[in-house]
Amino acid sequence: MQVHNSNSGRYSVAFARYEERAVALLTRVERLEYAALAGEGRRRDWLAGRFAAKHVVSGMLVSVRPEEVELFGGVGTAPLCIAYPTPDTQYPIPVSIAHRDGFAIAAAADTSVRVGVDIERSDAVNARHSRYFLSPREERAARTLGLSAAWVLKEAAWKALALSDATAFRDLELCFERDGALRGVLLSGVWLPAHAHMWTRAPRMLAAAVFVAQSVQ
Repeated sequence: MQVHNSNSGRYSVAFARYEERAVALLTRVERLEYAALAGEGRRRDWLAGRFAAKHVVSGMLVSVRPEEVELFGGVGTAPLCIAYPTPDTQYPIPVSIAHRDGFAIAAAADTSVRVGVDIERSDAVNARHSRYFLSPREERAARTLGLSAAWVLKEAAWKALALSDATAFRDLELCFERDGALRGVLLSGVWLPAHAHMWTRAPRMLAAAVFVAQSVQ
């Protein structure tokens, strides 16, 4: 488990890998959900994701322990995350989670930004598929970044904006500086400032967190 906090304190990012001991951090409701999951791979990913999410919230709210954080649902959407520092107090916390092959990343942020994360194998994206998710300008940037990096950045931005299948993937475009740094996104022609962080996790795993400003410019 690793937790990264920004200097400004606006967000927290945590990484985790599957560890059976993380079951001890689950609430009664979460244990029931975990027990009902089918398939060892699904169970490993789910537990790694919850492990990361609980620690990322604990990183944001230093008075909250990981076992005082509960996550509900999240099939196809970000789970609802509630922190319970006392029996009579609860805080809803927006959290984004992604997992792959027993590795997970989670991020939480305050209300000044929207955050989304993704993690993927560095060799997962086939060049033949790039035209389905990249605009011509994004394809040029991907020549430097790499296709898998472009994929995780776009997936993370998609999650940050809480987009659904009703929005075409090509309606979201990432805009980069010349050095490859993300500077913003275009959503159906509307400009939103954004920035990103990327990490290499374990052999051949790429992770990204994208932060999109709440205000439209």
